[in-house]
Amino acid sequence: MNKFIATIIIEIVITILTGLISFDHGTKTPDGELTERNSQLMTEVVYWKTKASELPPPDDDSGNPTNPKLEDEFNSVRMELNKANNDISTLNKQLREARDNLTTAENNFSDANREISTLRTQLEEIRNNPPVSIPLADSGYLVDISPAYKSSGAVEYSSKFADGNSFEIDGETYYNGLTLSGEGGASSHKLNKKYTKITGILGYVAKGTDLGYGHLDVYLDDKLVHEIPVTTDMKARQFNIDVTGIAQLRFELESTYATYGYANVTIE
Repeated sequence: MNKFIATIIIEIVITILTGLISFDHGTKTPDGELTERNSQLMTEVVYWKTKASELPPPDDDSGNPTNPKLEDEFNSVRMELNKANNDISTLNKQLREARDNLTTAENNFSDANREISTLRTQLEEIRNNPPVSIPLADSGYLVDISPAYKSSGAVEYSSKFADGNSFEIDGETYYNGLTLSGEGGASSHKLNKKYTKITGILGYVAKGTDLGYGHLDVYLDDKLVHEIPVTTDMKARQFNIDVTGIAQLRFELESTYATYGYANVTIE
């Protein structure tokens, strides 16, 4: 991904996460509200217990009411006391749930902070390592852009050469490419990891004097990747080689003394 785009995306994510986890510490939390209500109810319970203790017993020793009015008042106080106790039980349950929710929120808050810290570290790395512009490599004929730095039994041809030499494959004349002759003919070229593919035409060179069967080998960074059988009666054939990330290319002729060629070899 383009580092500039990655920078913008990370900054947006940081802004969103920071907004989600920020809150006003002056706002009363559900936990605080429930705790305050609990305290109020506890005060009511104490009040009603005190009120009940101040009333005379509604019954005498035989269980007969001593004062019907006092009995009604006593029952009323008892109902209020029971109601207050039930409210306290309900609030205690709500308080536990609120504290559980608060714990979950605090954990989410910590996770979000860690995520922001990671994103900020990535953003800092991008800012400290700006993208480097890599110039595009030239494309064209191999022998013009990267002539052989080492060869044996090889001849290079280019329309830019003053001699105007050429070679023939399958009845066609070519002015760009290279030919390999004899056992062990080879041509090595530096690509410096600047190219993605090489294309061209492969075939028997008609003016060759020696007949023979063998194979043309293609090495990429000293690793054999193609072994192409060749014969003197073969037809010209197209080839396309992926050289992405390759630093060095080598063509090598094996097991024959005939001459074979790579025509119009183009790199891009």
